[in-house]
Amino acid sequence: MPNFRSIARQAFSAEAMVTTFRRVTRPSYTSLITGMFPARHGVPGNSVRNRETLQEVKYIGDSVLAKDEAMRVLTLCDVAHKAGLSTASVI
Repeated sequence: MPNFRSIARQAFSAEAMVTTFRRVTRPSYTSLITGMFPARHGVPGNSVRNRETLQEVKYIGDSVLAKDEAMRVLTLCDVAHKAGLSTASVI
């Protein structure tokens, strides 16, 4: 945690946070981890409708989509991994 706090103090400063429109969980979390809005990262809501089957596809829980199928951009974890760093998350 000391390293994380140090990085946060040095590198991250914001006057305010702009969230996604239609303030729902999955697009907001995806925006946080990618630094992009939904129009760019590709996650518009907590679920989408499959155009072929007309079934709802949820991003939360056991999603039928792999990350690369759901998102169009790299995440912070992807960039760290490419740099040889380790990441972790807590749900």
